[in-house]
Amino acid sequence: MTLGDYRAHGAKVEQLGDFPPEIGANPPMTIAGMADMLPIADEIAQYGPFQTCWTSFLARAMCAASVVCLRLGIENMQVRRGLGQHSNLDRRGDQKVVVAYPGREHEDMGVWQTAALRELDGISLGLRKGETGLIVTHRPIIAGIVASCYGITDPEKVRETAHNPELIKHGYVVVEGGRGRSGRELALVFPNDLVLIDTD
Repeated sequence: MTLGDYRAHGAKVEQLGDFPPEIGANPPMTIAGMADMLPIADEIAQYGPFQTCWTSFLARAMCAASVVCLRLGIENMQVRRGLGQHSNLDRRGDQKVVVAYPGREHEDMGVWQTAALRELDGISLGLRKGETGLIVTHRPIIAGIVASCYGITDPEKVRETAHNPELIKHGYVVVEGGRGRSGRELALVFPNDLVLIDTD
């Protein structure tokens, strides 16, 4: 995984308490947040070229993916539902509040990890040997993918991975492919490398 000085991902719109949860759970990036994605795009260019960018369907991820794809000349962007978390950590005054999308209040790190790994199975079929996959998603999803590389599937352990300050240092994570399954332990079955951009 890439290490270095921490750089926050692009800022999202906050203070959404006056809006319905369908909006509160799905804010877009701010214009400043989109601008913050430009240097991240420039940094990850070294891992390309990328033929395709897969992104969460949530607004903040699609904003980031749009900026990155335009910057890097990626012409194919695909939206995958399993790369999204159906909630948002919103700021309400001095408080932080988790806003879940209606009907998705029960979802946790384990649900998100399972969905993300299922998406990776499909994504891997779209990559040729030697290509690097580019995924724009959210910190809990990245944590689930990274945790799976170490055989971690317990939701609380995945949550610990998400809160690890070493997880995302530059606004993105590079995961080396080629890991397999060992016994009953789940590991990432993906022959290619991945670049995972954090938008949450």
